[in-house]
Amino acid sequence: MSLINETSRLKISVWTAYEGDAPLIMATPGAEGAEPTVKELPRFASGLHREVYSWQTTEDVLGGVVDPTVREALSEALFGALHPAKPPSERGVVVLAKFVARARAALAEGRTEWSTSDSSSDDEGVRRVNPLLALVIHLEWLLAVHDGQPGISITAR
Repeated sequence: MSLINETSRLKISVWTAYEGDAPLIMATPGAEGAEPTVKELPRFASGLHREVYSWQTTEDVLGGVVDPTVREALSEALFGALHPAKPPSERGVVVLAKFVARARAALAEGRTEWSTSDSSSDDEGVRRVNPLLALVIHLEWLLAVHDGQPGISITAR
């Protein structure tokens, strides 16, 4: 499955189980003219998660990867392994750490190149960036902050 087309923009989100102090109420609209169905969800049995951190970039984070095979493998390791449709139990910090290790290896092997930043403005002049290196640095910080915290899941889209 090719996910390379999804790399032009990236949003990383960190999620944790919802642990509100009050029960949740869910209302489902009724048929036309009927009253909505209202039910109370148990506090910890809801299976709901809340986003505790989010980061987006307009850079093509894998665009500087010169080897198409490596780019495809990194794309799958990021977007495939951390796809929002996967259960939270399959999108933990360990999965993100595996991507970071693969990306670090690609950087060490010289399989990336520097390019002009998409976010450079005329006032700032041209900025050179290695998008994968910038991503890895940010994700290493994210791992340092969230490693060891129970119930954390991560999505990449």
